[in-house]
Order: sequence, then structure tokens, then C-alpha cells
Amino acid sequence: GGTPALVSTLASFPVGRAEAGDAGRLLGNRAAGLILALPRSGDAPDARQVELQSAKAVIAAMDARLLARGEYAPKLRTRLLLAKSLPDAALFARAVEWKLVGGEPIQWDDARSALLRAVEDTRADRTADGWP
Repeated sequence: GGTPALVSTLASFPVGRAEAGDAGRLLGNRAAGLILALPRSGDAPDARQVELQSAKAVIAAMDARLLARGEYAPKLRTRLLLAKSLPDAALFARAVEWKLVGGEPIQWDDARSALLRAVEDTRADRTADGWP
């Protein structure tokens, strides 16, 4: 999957070049996606958007943990193999399966919890990212 030129570029990107704040930025971005997927007061939820943002948040939790360990791979299935010993490995597998072939959607609350655990595990909450 993915654009071949982009995948090629990612394959040659040394994970050691990732900045300390990258995991925190990734988790923050996906937390925003989760929040934006919630319906406005009185509106019905967009189930597809909630499912999409929930899966993306769980995958971000996996990726942030891998980045914090100095591990990464351009292909999602390879990253899943790298994450098999991490907490939430079963949830990561469900999110990847949903994204690639469909299947049981990830619940919003499960995604939120996975993001919060990843923030704690990666110490992303201690990332200053240029702010005083």
C-alpha cells in the first residue's frame, strides 16, 4: 500500500533522525482527530468518521511507542510485527486489520485510552516542543 515513491523515502529515513517531540506531536494530532470526530450537541455521530479516527488514534499510539523505542518501519504490517510485545498489541492488531481489510471497528473510548497510555509510556506529556 501507499505511494511507491513515498514508501521508498520512508524506507531510507533513519528512525534516529526523529525528534524527541515527534511522538508527542503524533499523539496530539490524533487526539485532535478523535475530538473532532465527536458530534456537536444535538447532532448524530458520523459513525464512519468515528471509526476512522479511532483506528488512526490506535495506530498512532503504536507508532509513538515504536518511535520512543527507536524502532519504525514504513509498512504498517511490519510496524505491527515490531509492536507485538507492546502493551495494547491486540488493540493495535485490530486497528491495523480494520484499516487494511475491514473488520471490527475500534471503539472511541478504547482509542482514547490507548492514546493516553501511549502519552504516559512515551513521556510525551513532558515534551515542551518550543513552548516555555
